[in-house]
Amino acid sequence: MTRELVLIGAGYLSGFLAEQVEADVRVLAVCRTRRAKPGAAVATWRQVNVDVWSSAAHDALAAAIGGRPAMACVLLPPSAYPAAGLRAAIGRLGETLHGCGVERLVLTSSTGVYDGTDSVDADTPARPSSVRAQRLLEIENAWCEAMPDGRVLRLAGLYGPGRIIGLGGIRNGTPLPGTGSEWLNLLDARDAARGLLAALACAAAPPAGPLSDGVPVERRRYYTALARLSNAPLPHFDSGVPPRGASRRCAPAATWAALGCAPVYTDFEANLRTLVTRSG
Repeated sequence: MTRELVLIGAGYLSGFLAEQVEADVRVLAVCRTRRAKPGAAVATWRQVNVDVWSSAAHDALAAAIGGRPAMACVLLPPSAYPAAGLRAAIGRLGETLHGCGVERLVLTSSTGVYDGTDSVDADTPARPSSVRAQRLLEIENAWCEAMPDGRVLRLAGLYGPGRIIGLGGIRNGTPLPGTGSEWLNLLDARDAARGLLAALACAAAPPAGPLSDGVPVERRRYYTALARLSNAPLPHFDSGVPPRGASRRCAPAATWAALGCAPVYTDFEANLRTLVTRSG
């Protein structure tokens, strides 16, 4: 029987997920407003435009899923959640998804839930050190309560086709915050999609650990490589302005092992070379 992969939010990652699904899976993208489909052409892509927090969501999703077995990926940024009544809103949406046939759900979160601990892995507890990080953790907890078999993956900095971290600033010569010695953790969007689909396929929920390429890089090294590849001036760092987020090194080996797969794009310089060439 055909299965449904329901994507709550159809942003950057959604196209890569759609490209990697198995032949018997149809993709249903749920967006608040109409938008162009990202990524390559996917024959099984369908879209429903509805505000998932509205009273219309249940009927719209039930009609679109049509009683078929379903799984879901939640790709919403924190800003897309209700400002008040978060837990109740997620609880209602969880009931809607479960009632429409969704049995497994994976939530994309962020390594931002960790503080400035030097190294974080699947056993490192979340210790949010900012308002945004606290919000992320509240969203995680609410989803795990709402769905009986919810899974959480905390993604590192996403880059890949169509998105290169910091490229615009480097080309413009914009000073970068920090000293350059801070750690940057990267994850190609194609590897992120691979990990999310593996999380849905796991018989038991994997640990809510960090997901990155496993090769932390100092920000100075990353931005210097990016500048050279894009024929831009070498980066200038402003130590008087702190970079966003804490400096940490992600150790995702246990998370990938629990998922039963591994990242492909682990050489950031080789990957950047290809991506910068394609970006023009």
